[in-house]
Amino acid sequence: MVAKETGGTGAPPPVQPVELPELGTSDRGKPLVLRTLDVIRDVQVRASAVLGSTSVSVEHLFGLKEGDVLELDQAVNAPVEVLVEGNLVAHGQIVVVGERFGILITGISER
Repeated sequence: MVAKETGGTGAPPPVQPVELPELGTSDRGKPLVLRTLDVIRDVQVRASAVLGSTSVSVEHLFGLKEGDVLELDQAVNAPVEVLVEGNLVAHGQIVVVGERFGILITGISER
């Protein structure tokens, strides 16, 4: 990186050394995760549930029409995967909540 010239004199600005304090191992307060948790507490993330999956050929995919059924690899009562931003975080059971579907959490992923 080249320093910009100053004041039309053609000379670069003066460069001075910086003295940085020694970093110690003393406890300076809460760990970073606890200190910043309040800052990100209201951040919205995408949660989704995976019922199952299947593999189909492109030909089959392009031939699908209304009324066709894609059979998934999961049993009817098998737990669904709960993903947050694409990462497995839990397993659960599909439930009905009023007029919507929901997931009853049955286990938390240990990763």
